[in-house]
Amino acid sequence: MKKPFFSIIIPTKNRSSIVGNAIASLQMQIFDDIEIIVVDNDDTEKTAKAVSKIDDSRIIHFRTGNLSMPDNWEFGTTKCRGEYMLFLEDKQVLKTYALEKVFDAVNTGNHRIVSWLMDYFAHGKVVKNPDCLPDGSARELESDQIFSDFVNFKIRCVGDAFPRGINSCLHRGLSEKIHRGPFSRLCLAFAPDLTMGFQQLNIEDRFFHISEPLVTSDANERFSNGMSIIQKGELFQKFMSQIGWDVDDYHKYVPLKIRTFPNINLNDYFHLASVLGGSMGRHKLNIPKYFAYIYFDIIETSGNLLIDMSEEMALWHKALNERNSEFRKDVLDELEKFKQIRQIFKRPITIGDKCKTIGKILGLDHVWRSMKGTNQDPEVYKDMLDYISQTKY
Repeated sequence: MKKPFFSIIIPTKNRSSIVGNAIASLQMQIFDDIEIIVVDNDDTEKTAKAVSKIDDSRIIHFRTGNLSMPDNWEFGTTKCRGEYMLFLEDKQVLKTYALEKVFDAVNTGNHRIVSWLMDYFAHGKVVKNPDCLPDGSARELESDQIFSDFVNFKIRCVGDAFPRGINSCLHRGLSEKIHRGPFSRLCLAFAPDLTMGFQQLNIEDRFFHISEPLVTSDANERFSNGMSIIQKGELFQKFMSQIGWDVDDYHKYVPLKIRTFPNINLNDYFHLASVLGGSMGRHKLNIPKYFAYIYFDIIETSGNLLIDMSEEMALWHKALNERNSEFRKDVLDELEKFKQIRQIFKRPITIGDKCKTIGKILGLDHVWRSMKGTNQDPEVYKDMLDYISQTKY
C-alpha cells in the first residue's frame, strides 16, 4: 500500500458531537494524499459510532480508552505511515488549503518542521490572537531563539510560532529520532503538544514558520482541557492520577511551588532540559522575570476566572520574602517592565490583558466574550466549517 504524504492524528475523548467537524475539514482539503488517524479514548462507544458513519477509506480508527491524554496522543504517533505527521484536535478544523500550503513549503525548502498560526471561533465569529497577528510572511526561525524567548517570557515572540503539536508538522525521520531518544516518545506530561515541540526544536536548529492561521479552534469552554486543569477540583485530580504524577511533580523543576498553567509548562520545559540537555539545557530561567510573570498570572487567574488563588499568592509572597532585598527590587523592576511592554505595543495596561490571550488559547468562553470587538472578523458564520469553506488560498 502506498504511504500517504501526511498522517493527521485526531486524538479525542468524549467529544463525539464535534469530532466529525475535524474529519470533515480534512475531507475538504485541496491536498488529499493523507491518512486520518482517529485515536478514540472515549469512555463510551459514541465516538466509534460517529466515526463509523463517515464513508472515507483514509480514516483509520483506533479504540484506546482509559489512557491519559499524553498516552493517547503518543499512541497516535506510533500508527503513522506518512512522510509528515501532524495533530488536529477534535475541536479544530484545518483551512481547506492548509495542507496544500504546507506541502508547498516542504517541497520548496525541504523543511523538517513547519509551524503556522491559529485563529479561534466563537459565537459565529473569528478572532485572531492579538499577541501573534499574522503578517503573511513565511520564513525560517531559529530554535535557539524560541527557547531563549520562552525562558525570558517574551510571549509575543513565542506565541503561535512555536511548533506545538496542534499547529505544526514534523518529518517522519525526526519523529523516529525522538523515539530513539531518552524519553522514547514525543508526547509527555504535562502538555503533550508543548513537550512534543520542545523535543523537536532541541534536535533541529531551525524550522519554517508560516505567519498565517491555517487552523481554527473552537473557543468554547466546554471543550477545554486547559480549563479543567486550571480549576481546582475533581477533573484536575483525575488528570494527575492518569498521568501518574504526585502532587509535587508539577512544580518539581521550577523555583515557585505554585500550581498555575504557565508554571506547569515551565516545569515541563526544565524537566526535559534536565534530561535532554542540548539547546534547551543552555538556557537558564530568568528568575526575577519568572517571579513577576507568575505574580501576574495569579492575579489574572483570580480576577478573570474567579478562581480562589489566595493560597498561591501567599506562597508567592513567602517565596519572595525569603529572597534578599536586591532580588525583591529586581522583581519589582520586572513588574514595571511588563507594563512598559504593553505601552510599547499600544495595548491596554490591565491586569487581565495577558489572561485574555490565555483564555482564547484554552477556550474560556466567558473570557472570550470580554474580548468582543478585538481583532475580530466582522463576518458572521454558521459554524467553523462554513468559515473555512469561505476562506481562500
